[in-house]
Amino acid sequence: RSSDLRQEQSNRGKHEKLNTFGLMCKMADQTLFSIVEWARSSIFFRELKVDDQMKLLQNCCSELLILDHIYRQVLHANDGSILLVTAQQVDCSLVARKPDASV
Repeated sequence: RSSDLRQEQSNRGKHEKLNTFGLMCKMADQTLFSIVEWARSSIFFRELKVDDQMKLLQNCCSELLILDHIYRQVLHANDGSILLVTAQQVDCSLVARKPDASV
């Protein structure tokens, strides 16, 4: 999935790069897709009613997104940078200085 996002970013024109917020939304979308696919592959999850499956996913997605980000930072990020789901390192000072900057 992260390779898909990297390829999509590289295929965009110089002025069509996603801004920081757009990139974050795209990464969250891909992470959520992965979470749903993982849940659907679980034997016990499939045995639940669809309504219950939806409630579980809706009530835990924000926490799972945060845990995914923290896990990536703790294990793989360098000091002073943020490791994106695309494996791209972003300098924290760049994000703090320009919240609408393109990555």
